[in-house]
Amino acid sequence: KTVGIRFKDEDDAWRFSSEWSHFRADVAVNLALITPSLRVEIRPSTSTQAASKYTLVGATRERFTREDRVRLLWLAVGSAGVKSEDKAWYACQKVWTIAQLRANEHTVRTRCGLSFRGDTPTMEERTDEVDIVFEREQDAREFAQQWGQYVAVDLDHVEGADLGTGEVEKVDTAAVYKDTFSDSVVGRIFTIRGSAYFCASLKDDSDTITYKNDRYYLKLKCSTDERLENVISVKLVFKTVTASIAFAIIWAQLDSPVVDMDASLLTDAYATVQGSNLRLGTPKPILAAKLQYNINADILRRTLEVTSSMMAV
Repeated sequence: KTVGIRFKDEDDAWRFSSEWSHFRADVAVNLALITPSLRVEIRPSTSTQAASKYTLVGATRERFTREDRVRLLWLAVGSAGVKSEDKAWYACQKVWTIAQLRANEHTVRTRCGLSFRGDTPTMEERTDEVDIVFEREQDAREFAQQWGQYVAVDLDHVEGADLGTGEVEKVDTAAVYKDTFSDSVVGRIFTIRGSAYFCASLKDDSDTITYKNDRYYLKLKCSTDERLENVISVKLVFKTVTASIAFAIIWAQLDSPVVDMDASLLTDAYATVQGSNLRLGTPKPILAAKLQYNINADILRRTLEVTSSMMAV
């Protein structure tokens, strides 16, 4: 007989099939992307010793059936003299970054946990630092994209990030996670001093860019947990409006770029309405001043909000 076991949540179904029947519907990474790998370095989080070195044997990803995103990443590694069937499997977090280790060595970096007897390590158990090392940067980028959906984003116009302390720190890398089938953006990340910050989409938000003191601040909700638990308020800092809008659209999926003038700029600011058929009105305090842009950073509309109405300029 054929038995169907139903779950309300797809993640529960995946977890049950993996733990109970050891079934995983994987998408294997092309061997041509694995072969250029020089080695895999794994540094256990509980040890201060040097990283152990392995050979990359395989890489797969579990993809949700109803969503354009990866549920889980797997790495298979082996050692010299070990049979291929005796390879060790690691369940991994999302790709954190692509970095240069030393001359002619580039790494795809993430955090993983060793799978024992076919079990699936929890997110809290995926803490070992893993470097998948390639000689060419292009090979590292292609592997990161095909395996981890990781696509790096240009940081030339990003001045830094304020993690809630008021200090602007240098952003080392940033990327989007882009589904290889639908080409849609399904996540975003940036790194600072070796720590990864995963950020929520701005797709349904509007007032997320603020202008103050010749800088543009993109307001985000981010977390060090890829599940976006325990989020903090983060501001990315830009020197130009063009850079802030382009980054917000490409990286954060902002649909309608609107720049707010910071409240400090509106202190003691008043507005009056005067038109061809209107007499000069009573000055009213300005509550907000906004600029709406298109994707090319052209101004579409200027808006002032006063105490009892809104006017377009």
